[in-house]
Amino acid sequence: MINAITLLNFNLADHATCAELSEDIKHDSMHEDQWIAFKYWTSKQRSWWAGSPEMTAALHAEVLNKYKKT
Repeated sequence: MINAITLLNFNLADHATCAELSEDIKHDSMHEDQWIAFKYWTSKQRSWWAGSPEMTAALHAEVLNKYKKT
């Protein structure tokens, strides 16, 4: 998701990776099952993960919305 958002924010929607990532996000099982926390960042000691189901859903929505507009 972070990679797809970065490509979209830099107007690189035509990059093959962006289309691949966006398709993966469209078909993610979390749309049907449940939203889970995605690890967006870990500490240097790998002892702390940042992320929440809500943040995961928000990032999915952002990618799909931006990709739709391209």
